[in-house]
Amino acid sequence: MKTEYIVVVFVNNQISVLNRITSTYLKRGLNIESLNVTESFVKGISTVIITSVTTKESVGRIVNLLENMIDVLYASCYEQNELKQREMLQNAKHIGNRFKSIELNY
Repeated sequence: MKTEYIVVVFVNNQISVLNRITSTYLKRGLNIESLNVTESFVKGISTVIITSVTTKESVGRIVNLLENMIDVLYASCYEQNELKQREMLQNAKHIGNRFKSIELNY
């Protein structure tokens, strides 16, 4: 069943890395729904976030291929729903910590 998957890749900020990543999708006939590239908190390392609608098997193969590329440091995939749940849990934890610090101040 096709689902929206988000692939997160950390790469060395080098020429042609983005081209090699997008070519991996092109060769498998997968459409990239969204693409976001930002510099990470570590100088010289970029974060690439790719969203596509595909099957779990296809995205697993892509992540495996990306992990074996030169200048790719880390690659993983998440379902859209999984990321929403993680974000909600992180926000709840952050809000809970803020309330605890407020209570300690009184």
